[in-house]
Amino acid sequence: MRLYGWLGCVTLETYLCQFHIWLHSDIADGQPKYLLSLLPGLPMLNFALVTGLYVFVSNRLFHLTNELKDKILPHDDNRCLARNIIQMLLLGLFVYCVGWVMERTVVLQMV
Repeated sequence: MRLYGWLGCVTLETYLCQFHIWLHSDIADGQPKYLLSLLPGLPMLNFALVTGLYVFVSNRLFHLTNELKDKILPHDDNRCLARNIIQMLLLGLFVYCVGWVMERTVVLQMV
């Protein structure tokens, strides 16, 4: 049961990583059709290696997400929380303004 509990903690990360690590496509923005091949000619060993890598990266991403969450949204310091929220809003406004300016200039019209 402990394994299922641990896997339940990292399901969001495994869902997000599956297309970036585990699956492979020959077409840009295409539907993945192949498993990533690190050891061609050894399908079972390749599957075990890629799956182990996939689970390791998903677990690491889970821990990094929790670290960032605790730093950005602290539980015990309301001043820090308010400062971080204001900074995130200002950053979002800045990125929106940069996108708005780029949309109205030649930069995005060339693409």
